[in-house]
Amino acid sequence: MRVLENISELFGIQGMEIERIVEEDDSSVTLHLGRSEDAQWSCPACHSLNVICYDHAPERQIRDLSIWDRICRLAFRPARVKCRACGAVSTERLSWMEANQHQTLRFERRLVLLCEKMTAKEASEFEMIDRDATYRIERRWLERVESGWTPEVVSKLGIDEIAIRKGHNYATVFYDLAKKEVVGMVEGRKAADCSKFLKGWDKERRGKVEAVCMDMWEGYHKSVSKLCPNASIVFDKFHVSKYFHNALDKVRQHEQALASNEDGKMLKGTRWLWHKPELSPKQRRTLRGIMAVNKPLFKAYLMVEDFEMLYKCESIEAAALYLKDVVRRFRCSHLEPFKKLGKSLRTWRDGILNYFKHPVSNAAAEGLNNKIKVIKRRSYGFRDFEYFRLKVLQCAGSLPSVANAYPL
Repeated sequence: MRVLENISELFGIQGMEIERIVEEDDSSVTLHLGRSEDAQWSCPACHSLNVICYDHAPERQIRDLSIWDRICRLAFRPARVKCRACGAVSTERLSWMEANQHQTLRFERRLVLLCEKMTAKEASEFEMIDRDATYRIERRWLERVESGWTPEVVSKLGIDEIAIRKGHNYATVFYDLAKKEVVGMVEGRKAADCSKFLKGWDKERRGKVEAVCMDMWEGYHKSVSKLCPNASIVFDKFHVSKYFHNALDKVRQHEQALASNEDGKMLKGTRWLWHKPELSPKQRRTLRGIMAVNKPLFKAYLMVEDFEMLYKCESIEAAALYLKDVVRRFRCSHLEPFKKLGKSLRTWRDGILNYFKHPVSNAAAEGLNNKIKVIKRRSYGFRDFEYFRLKVLQCAGSLPSVANAYPL
């Protein structure tokens, strides 16, 4: 009996002691628990200690941490207590397990910590528990951690979209550009979706946002302008540059369609050469040969390079004059893609020039997006968006680890 008392003390199960140990098979063991002499009850409804044990529910078996390299289950009969204060009769609440669960809290905590280091599928196989149960447990613990988590104030906010599954299904991700971490994610990319997240912040918190970096998507622009009135909207320079390279590509396609057989052969297979920042001597000679005989492509290539010089201006006044000159040249270029782009530049003017007030970009966001894709690939996709969101906040954001939120 002294051995069972020592094991009971080591297990640390409040109000219970081990009465007997049954080896079910070579891989599992069941510990049958009884009430200790110092057991106390409280009312689950009003938390009063003025209760009596009414009766006992049928025996339950729940999963606990493995012992002796075997699956361990605890078998016990929960007490039903009657409260003398409020008159309620209900099943007792135990400090070492949640109501209606089939695992102890310490087993769940260990399982969630394993999920931080491996996929939920691998963790469930390691602990020999149902995979769907692992998903439910991890999500519940992550929700609990999030409910007690207060994110820090964000002064430089980034907004970008990612594809979450095939069929034009997108999510909007929010980043703290200063700390290079994810602060939120919502399903969809409409103005209402963006507003849904921002409305989760109080007015004072939104008022402390100094700059928001985004692409030229109108929905984001409307939402931020309305809910973050003190923030300067900065159009991400990499997204702006993308529009220029797209215009260059359209000119190349047009010229290739009109080219003779000989000139067409020169253009064939050169698509990516026009967009590479660094070229080998051979690639440089190839482009020079094409531009020597094709003036529209030569003009388009120079206009892209000229625009990228905008971000080397030393002041917002110099950038404004440079941008005005770029728009004028685009309108007089006789190249339809660049003429259209010139009109768009006038619309985007303020967002482009705000970069010189707040020199931020979504470069860090692109790195975090790659991390999100890795999370998705490791789990072969997520059917539950809320679970996916919590995993992203945990792995690419500042959501605390379960080990820190709930230390032993």
